[in-house]
Amino acid sequence: IKDVYLVLSSNQRSRFFCLQMLVILSAFLEVVSVALVPLYLKIVSGSASFSESGVYSFIHNQFSFKDSRSFVIVLGVLLVLYLAFSTFVSMYTLWKLAGFAARLGSEFSIRLFNYYLNVGWLFHATESSSQLSRKLSHETQRITGGVINPLLQMNARLFLGAGVLVFLFVYDWKITMTALAIYIVSYVIIFKTVRSRLHRNGTIVTEGLADRYRLMNDSFGGAREVVMHRKQRFFVSQFEVASYRLARGLGINIALVQSPRFLIEFVTFSSIVLFVLVLHLYPSGRAEELLAKLAVFAMAAFKILPSFQQVYASLASVKADAPAFYALKSDFVADRDKDSYEESE
Repeated sequence: IKDVYLVLSSNQRSRFFCLQMLVILSAFLEVVSVALVPLYLKIVSGSASFSESGVYSFIHNQFSFKDSRSFVIVLGVLLVLYLAFSTFVSMYTLWKLAGFAARLGSEFSIRLFNYYLNVGWLFHATESSSQLSRKLSHETQRITGGVINPLLQMNARLFLGAGVLVFLFVYDWKITMTALAIYIVSYVIIFKTVRSRLHRNGTIVTEGLADRYRLMNDSFGGAREVVMHRKQRFFVSQFEVASYRLARGLGINIALVQSPRFLIEFVTFSSIVLFVLVLHLYPSGRAEELLAKLAVFAMAAFKILPSFQQVYASLASVKADAPAFYALKSDFVADRDKDSYEESE
């Protein structure tokens, strides 16, 4: 994250911080929805009174309702409108984050293209044109989709996850600590198990792209010699090896990023079913209270599980595509230093 931040321009950093304010607002609205929906369900079921909620009590006291039924209806409509507004803000935030990441990737490629054209002849005498083309077309796209966008999405999910966890800690810190420990340990074990494989496959993808560009440049650039010496089969076989190697690296990384979600969902929903089963087999006077708590945590899980998965997927994606960023980092730093020198002059 620090390395990516260092290559951003001052304008890009300003836009990044503005987006963080929008991310915080979106996370706050979602956390409030996690608190309001279960409480509304308790009020409708009659297991809680209006006075238990500051917001609902304020609305009830400020407006004159003929009966509790009309109040519940109005409250339901207001809650749906709030959820619609929260959803709109979340969608808008996601759209702005994706747009910022895509624009940042384009700006990176423009910076590099400008740098390569103005760096001088000695640089081009030692660098292959196919490798420069690969960096501009493929590696900048990998940085956009595999590094920048996942980092932005992870940051947004961290804000939401932190807010939901604070609410759950206030609600019942013992259950929250237990569940959080299970999730953190599970994801840490999974990530530590696959991170070396992700990085290795990321390097394989970088090398595979480099080999493909080199073979295309050599074969098309010397097409006459290739045909005259009947080397078509050689280039096709080499291109086939590089392509399959590239596909294997990409496929394994995608599977490693997406697979843990199913395992975590299995653990979560199995735990809920087992909890309900225990309550059924060993009934107690606190069953209603425990089921109410279960409803709150189930609602929170609906929000926080995608956040956990997004954080894991983002870290895994960054680990997989980090070789693409570090392959260009020296060029970004050289371009930044050149601009700083020209400004000082």
